[in-house]
Amino acid sequence: MAQTQRLSERLAVVATIDPDAYGTGAQTTDVIDMKLFRRVIFIVQAGTIASTGKLDFAVYGDTAVGMSSPVALTGKSITQLTEAGTDSDKQAIVEVTAEEVAAQGKRYIRGTMTLTTAGADAGVVALAGDLIYYPAAENDLASVDEIVALRTFLSIVTRTHNRPDMLGRIMETVAAQTCQDLEHVILHDAVGRGLQWANGQYQRYAPALSGDYVLMLDDDNVLAHPEAVATMLAASGCKPHILQFMADVGPNGILPHEQCWMAEPQIYHVDGHTLAVRRDVWLAHVHHFSGDKCADYRFIRALWDSGASIEWIDSVLVVALGVGNLEWIRS
Repeated sequence: MAQTQRLSERLAVVATIDPDAYGTGAQTTDVIDMKLFRRVIFIVQAGTIASTGKLDFAVYGDTAVGMSSPVALTGKSITQLTEAGTDSDKQAIVEVTAEEVAAQGKRYIRGTMTLTTAGADAGVVALAGDLIYYPAAENDLASVDEIVALRTFLSIVTRTHNRPDMLGRIMETVAAQTCQDLEHVILHDAVGRGLQWANGQYQRYAPALSGDYVLMLDDDNVLAHPEAVATMLAASGCKPHILQFMADVGPNGILPHEQCWMAEPQIYHVDGHTLAVRRDVWLAHVHHFSGDKCADYRFIRALWDSGASIEWIDSVLVVALGVGNLEWIRS
């Protein structure tokens, strides 16, 4: 799941029938695994239909990825398009949900476009939304050649595992920011693969992030107040490699601890959610965020040893859940 300003990171191109001049016969889309998506829309694009041409489209389901025994899904076909019905240069949309597919005992789907009597210029594209795994670029077909989208100031990356209440709180604090020049990417481990796997997800999703800076903020921490992102933005004017700020983590005090403020990082005295790192620098060093223990220290240590420039923001911008009063997000 993801909260982001970029629609291209909420929708994935998962299947196509490439637009072309087709003769009579059937054309099929790529196969779609509905375990990965909650809903898919097929957009049928009819160009010029020959004078006697007829264009049909339906969605089929199967239990196996090979689609060896496809069955038409109930209620998932369009009204036939014809030139006689003045349907050239028209579009038709078929929406399918994972629940509908499962209710008919299927898992995999694909679309079939059939032309009878005469041909037509036509094509189909299928877009998946409500993805199980974000960002959407991870699910795009390999044929997607380019994504053109505006960059944002900040990518907030949140890892979570079956803690919906905690995830809801961090999403509320993100949504309540006065500065919304951001994207919020949520990496959900629905299975529970463990910390080592979770740490590796930063590297996996790194290329898809759009922010000039990246803030790693797990689901047990939240932004401290509605001006938190605005404060980071105001401090980024000279484009430092790192925006270093403070976090109130309750019994463990304020991080980084005093001996590490404007000083060399020390293990157990620093934390990965107290800094936003410029994207190019983050990409160059995120591989240090690995293993199952002290990954944030290794990452911060690598940044320090690289001589990265740091803008020190003497302010608490992040708090641990349960610390402080979050009533401001309700106002």
